[in-house]
Amino acid sequence: MSANPEDLLRIVGTICGGIFLLAFAAGSVFLILSYFKNKKKAAASLTWSTTPGTILESTVRESRSSDDDRPSTYYAQVNYSYQVMGQAYQGKNIHIGARNTGPHSKAQAIASRYPAGSSVTVYYDPANPADAVLERAAPANTVTLILGIIFLVITLCLMCGGLFAVINTFTATTGS
Repeated sequence: MSANPEDLLRIVGTICGGIFLLAFAAGSVFLILSYFKNKKKAAASLTWSTTPGTILESTVRESRSSDDDRPSTYYAQVNYSYQVMGQAYQGKNIHIGARNTGPHSKAQAIASRYPAGSSVTVYYDPANPADAVLERAAPANTVTLILGIIFLVITLCLMCGGLFAVINTFTATTGS
């Protein structure tokens, strides 16, 4: 028994939809895991060693959107140097997690806390001294977690609809 073109289109559509949903689910899980990974690393950083450092550069950078209708956001770019057991390092992470972007005034406020040439305390991972931050506490970035959960719930709802579509397609093609 051969399937008619309508049934074949339904099968192809179901497969393509399933691939899309799997990619969407993977993105959702990635967001949720990133949140917990950063939270765990921030907690671990509370026990990191300290060393003196020097701010090399502290500026505000613009982050342009690919969408011309959206306004630009800004972030503080802070580069610093430090030494651990005679080995020189350079860092650029202010805190654990993704770089904070926002209005120019917010980025300027962060950059102004670290003027070029000033001395700072650098917190570094003793197991990997190249991993360092200027602030041990990660900013409360629950947006990542909330988006991950929302996307996952949407994905699960769409997967349920997709499951019904697969069952209907199977029933229609087999005549059962």
